[in-house]
Amino acid sequence: MDVAMRMRAFTVWLGAVGLVGVQAFAQPCELPLTNGSFEDPDPLFPSFPEGWADLPVFGPRWREVGDGFPNPALVRTGTHSIELQTVANHRFVGYTTNLFDEFGELYDPAYEYGGGPLLVSGWYAIPASDPIVNARAGLKLEFRRENWSIYLSFERLEIEGHTDGRWTYFEMTITQEDFDFYHDLWGGPWPPFPVGVSVLPIRFLNGDFDVNDQSGTIFWDDLRVVQIPECAADLTGDSDPDGPNYGDPDGNVDADDFFFYIDQFKSRNPEADLTGSADPEDPTYGICNGVIDANDFFFYLNLFSSGC
Repeated sequence: MDVAMRMRAFTVWLGAVGLVGVQAFAQPCELPLTNGSFEDPDPLFPSFPEGWADLPVFGPRWREVGDGFPNPALVRTGTHSIELQTVANHRFVGYTTNLFDEFGELYDPAYEYGGGPLLVSGWYAIPASDPIVNARAGLKLEFRRENWSIYLSFERLEIEGHTDGRWTYFEMTITQEDFDFYHDLWGGPWPPFPVGVSVLPIRFLNGDFDVNDQSGTIFWDDLRVVQIPECAADLTGDSDPDGPNYGDPDGNVDADDFFFYIDQFKSRNPEADLTGSADPEDPTYGICNGVIDANDFFFYLNLFSSGC
């Protein structure tokens, strides 16, 4: 059967099953970022969101719909978000994932150095009545070694003004080229390499202004972290299950990879679980969710179309 016929046959098969999601095998696919939507309280300190430490302590606020603060909480999904308001005598206000859970493990998402670009995204909203003035807001990433030291950090701080209370999508991507820029500039690399990344939604006032010459507030919700291999669509060197290169990436994206994925999808192999949504702006985009359905197929189709 040629490529066109096999693709049409698979399309007919998708239609026959109605694109209905089927549960994957029992093992769960854990989100790499704990509590990215800020819904869950810390198990030991329930007045704070799980997985997030406030900077400075008692500076920013974990907000809830109807929580009684003078300014209403802006929440995109669920009932909670975080607010980085102006804090007197502080140039830096934010949250970080760099803290320990109740079992002594860091909440920082795992990161594989050289394993592909890291995409961190989220949604922010700024009320028109309290715009960000003089300060800048955005995201900061601190790539950390196993001993918790920072290997390199990157930030994208360009948010100011207001969004009229509307939620606005924001993302930053760190590639190997970003690391290599500083390697070339400062004489790196400097092993050991990072194994995790601290995620910080922040606001910052630079030294051109007095520490209290700022105002405004910003809300964040639905943050996510995704690391996608450099050639994520390359799955196999052979589409024949009996072939010697079946399941071994070969550096090329071709029909063998497409039909290999079809095999995993049809057999409900957990490897076929790639995403929770086919919408790039959805918080579960690129994050496995324990369900194998049409979202996963179209997610892979996008990877396949992009090639290497």
